[in-house]
Amino acid sequence: MEQKRIRGIIVSDSIPEIVKRTIEMLNEQLQGLELYGIELKRYCSMDKEIRVIVPSLIGTTPKSARKIENKKRKWSYKALQEYYSEQIEDHDLKERLLALLHWSIDNKVFVESIAKSPAFGIRNVATGQRIVTVYSDGRLGLCFGPACEDYYPDPSLRHELVKDFIELKMLEKTQDPNEKPYGKKTIRSIRNLSEEEFKQLLDILAKYSGITNL
Repeated sequence: MEQKRIRGIIVSDSIPEIVKRTIEMLNEQLQGLELYGIELKRYCSMDKEIRVIVPSLIGTTPKSARKIENKKRKWSYKALQEYYSEQIEDHDLKERLLALLHWSIDNKVFVESIAKSPAFGIRNVATGQRIVTVYSDGRLGLCFGPACEDYYPDPSLRHELVKDFIELKMLEKTQDPNEKPYGKKTIRSIRNLSEEEFKQLLDILAKYSGITNL
């Protein structure tokens, strides 16, 4: 069966930067979607006799480039550092991603990801199993091993981890710890955490990854 494609067009006289980045990101990550933005800037002469409309197109990533990006690859520390430094335009998000990346390396809990989009994992020191996955938008995916198994032998530890993320307001208060045990994503990005909240996040990650030298 032929896969259907959805094409959407957003037209405005001014499109915010966050919307432009979202359009590009969706085009890069979703194969069945083509989303474009058309920004129509209007200019006129001082006497307002001559009016000019200058259109600009957003979402023009070449298809050939998308095919390359859609192939899975290994995201090493060096590859991630280069990507964050060169491709992330949001300064605050870039700084947080780099800080968390360096923290995971310094504490020997970094896990390379094989994925289409930039990502890395943070593991438990004793078991080597992944605790969370860090995505390039700053959201975290909570991991508990294969979908058919619990990550921890004792499910109560999963409940504690989810509770800690709820208290940090990175998960909904009504989030069921038993729902979607693998890949549960946070509702907030690390970019939106205060300095104090970011420190709390590092403490939580240290706690569940078994780091004892903090």
